[in-house]
Amino acid sequence: MTFGMRTARTWAALLAATVAAGVAVAGPADAQPFPKMCADGWEAATIVEGVGNLENLDSDGAGGFYVTGIADGFLAHVSADGRFDKLITGLDKPAPAGIDLAPADATRR
Repeated sequence: MTFGMRTARTWAALLAATVAAGVAVAGPADAQPFPKMCADGWEAATIVEGVGNLENLDSDGAGGFYVTGIADGFLAHVSADGRFDKLITGLDKPAPAGIDLAPADATRR
């Protein structure tokens, strides 16, 4: 029994020494302090404010976009110059779970 315990201790000591040597030789890893973000180079600006909680942004193809009001149940358009117009009100609350707008000449699915 003593022989078996001595062998197990020897293997454990060899394993520990091997791991310690590997860690010492490896050195520190090269890593960026902050990873590159997919939005790098983008700008953020407030176009319209004071209209409640908005979601479901969809481009109108002319520099503006359509949004829905989360709590107020509306579909609105924000023009390229920042004009805000509610197009449809009284939608089920919370607002629709997404919008999918198509050009007037598009075929319905």
